[in-house]
Amino acid sequence: MDKVKFAVIGLGWFGQKHCEVLSDLSHVELYALCTRNESRLKELGERFHVKHLYTDYHQLLNNDEIDAVSVVTMWDQHLQPTLASLEAGKHVFLEKPMASSVADAEKIVAATKKTSTLLIVDNSLRINPRTSSAKAPTDEGRDGKIVSLTARRNIFESDAKLPEAYLSLKPLLVNFSVTLDIVSRVFTSSFEIWFSTIPRFFTSLVKDFP
Repeated sequence: MDKVKFAVIGLGWFGQKHCEVLSDLSHVELYALCTRNESRLKELGERFHVKHLYTDYHQLLNNDEIDAVSVVTMWDQHLQPTLASLEAGKHVFLEKPMASSVADAEKIVAATKKTSTLLIVDNSLRINPRTSSAKAPTDEGRDGKIVSLTARRNIFESDAKLPEAYLSLKPLLVNFSVTLDIVSRVFTSSFEIWFSTIPRFFTSLVKDFP
């Protein structure tokens, strides 16, 4: 079977993690990288032995050899590279959150429906074995009525490696957005009405965060 040629757009902390996983998959070739930071581009290009390096994702998408793209830019910059990737006929693996607003998320969904390519949003905790094991007793009715949930995820290797702006949002992102991901996987039916208000609330909260 031919390897799937993957590109990664956005080479921050999560972009690097995508590169690490993709480069370790036997059926995938990490084929191209893109970021506006030239020194970062060179660094990860050398680390992962990638020859096709771009500072403009439009140029990357003109490469017909590329089958699929990971979009790992900041969440408020997901829309344009995702739409461009879909229009270019690339399959898209989109880092969460899908977009910074409900309107942008709806634009991405609409664009996907107009293509024959695939869009997958990286709700990784929904397929995490630990999360799935937590869902089993709920499905079987052994947990009773769920009235509250607390979750924590220790994913940061070192705060020194994170951008200053990200550090300011770290408590919010770790304790709020990840909890929503877990809750939506395990207890969606119990929180259906509450979750319908979350995208707009979270967008407003991040926008107004000092």
